[in-house]
Amino acid sequence: MWETDHVQAPVLVDVDGRARRPWITWFTDCATNAITGVAVTPGDPSRESVLAALRSAVPCEEPYGPFGGLPEKVRVDRGKDFLSRTVTAAFDLLDVTVEDLPAYTPHLKGTVEGLNRAVESMFLAALPGYARQPRPSRRASRPKDEALLGFEDLPPGCWPGRCGGTPSIAPRPCGARPRLRPGRTIPPRCGTCRPRICGRSLRRTPAHAR
Repeated sequence: MWETDHVQAPVLVDVDGRARRPWITWFTDCATNAITGVAVTPGDPSRESVLAALRSAVPCEEPYGPFGGLPEKVRVDRGKDFLSRTVTAAFDLLDVTVEDLPAYTPHLKGTVEGLNRAVESMFLAALPGYARQPRPSRRASRPKDEALLGFEDLPPGCWPGRCGGTPSIAPRPCGARPRLRPGRTIPPRCGTCRPRICGRSLRRTPAHAR
C-alpha cells in the first residue's frame, strides 16, 4: 500500500529571479514509511509532477533506489491530478489499483500526512529561506517580574473586581493559579464583589444596589 500527496514547501527559492514556494509530490510506503518517489516543481502541481514522482518511485536501482517497486494499491485524496486520465492510465498499465478516499478524511492516509509534518519540522525548517516563523509561547513572552497570585493569598470573602480599579481574577475550573498584572494590588476587603456559584466568572454588584 502506497499513499501520495502534494504539499507546498514553506521555503522560498529563486525561480527565474522570483521568490517562489515549490511544491513537492511524493509517494510513501505504508509498511516501511519510506519515501519511494518524489518530484519537486516550482509551480503548481499537475499530472506531470505526479508522473515524475511515479517514475522515480518504480525503479529500485540507482539513482532512484533502494526503495521502490510496484504496490498493489495507492491511496489518493480525490485530487484531480491523481484522478486524471493520464495518471489513471499509467496506473492501469502498471496493474496498480487506485483507492479514491472520501473528501475531508486526511486520517485515512495518515502515513503521508505525517510525512508532510515531519519533513517540515525536521528538515525544511533548517534550510535558508524558511518562510514560516515559529510562534512564541505564552510562557516565553511573559514578563519576568509578573507575579502569580493564588486563591489562598486572597483575603477571606473578598474577590477583586472593577469596583476598586483592580484586575478581575476569576476562579478557573482547571485549578490554575490566576494571574495578576504587575503593579496592581488587592484591597484588604472591598465587600462589593460577589462570585457566582458556578465559579467560572464573577458578578460584580455595587454595595448600594444590593
